Amino acid sequence: MNKLFINKIVIGSVQFGMDYGINNLSGKTSKEDVFIILDYVNKNGIKHIDTSYLYGDSEAVLGCYEHIENFKIVSKCPSIDDNVKKYFYQSLKRLNQRKLDGYLIHHFDFFLQNPKIWNELIALKDEGLVRKIGFSVYYPYQVEKLTELGIEPDIIQIPYNIFDQRFDYILEDKRYSKIEFYSRSVFLQGLVFKKYDELSNQFNDIKSKIKDLNDLSTFSKKNISELCLKFVLQNEKINKVIIGVDNLEQLKDILVNISNDNLEKNIYNSLLSFKEENENIILPFNWNKI
Repeated sequence: MNKLFINKIVIGSVQFGMDYGINNLSGKTSKEDVFIILDYVNKNGIKHIDTSYLYGDSEAVLGCYEHIENFKIVSKCPSIDDNVKKYFYQSLKRLNQRKLDGYLIHHFDFFLQNPKIWNELIALKDEGLVRKIGFSVYYPYQVEKLTELGIEPDIIQIPYNIFDQRFDYILEDKRYSKIEFYSRSVFLQGLVFKKYDELSNQFNDIKSKIKDLNDLSTFSKKNISELCLKFVLQNEKINKVIIGVDNLEQLKDILVNISNDNLEKNIYNSLLSFKEENENIILPFNWNKI
């Protein structure tokens, strides 16, 4: 098993608390299946979990796991009101934790409307209740805005995958070299696994790239999961990669797919060419607006 890749993996838990994903046909993962997944994760050296106050009852389910203390947990505060500490302590209670490894502001626009909440996160860090603080963002300009405001987060969580490469110039910028970048949406909520001829018309702009991805998979003799995972894992500027799983079989497939060496340079370069600019496609919250 590739130890470098394993050390980068973070288990995403949104499926543990709510229905999520374009390819998820089974709904929310049952508590029993969550515990089976966490047992397997624990045995295979994966130590990080990503969650949020807003992921349904994900935090509460995680908090019921017998060995939850073995994991480093990053959660996020909701955009309900500016009483950050209230929601932080609720998350601690639900997660059955005394402190968190990370705590992020979940919605950037809410932060802009309530900038004092950043000071609340700093206070939690100063009290030793959380080790690292930061933001979950959707757009590169939001990272640049933080620089303008003189804010230095420990963690920034970004969407990044073979289609969504908008943050490449941010990752290469030396001003952000001390920030830990967590990537999410490796599989673009399962869009990469869809058959191009079965996609609705709203995805017309990307159908040819989905076909090319399938062709590359056949040519390289690597499945789509391996191509997408390693494309992100091989990026040295990305510190952690958040991967959501619905069941144990998915998790096992993921670990098998990252067990080998890096992708060959020509394959990696081919994946770079899949970059898509249409934000109605690469940002899933836009899908229902089309």
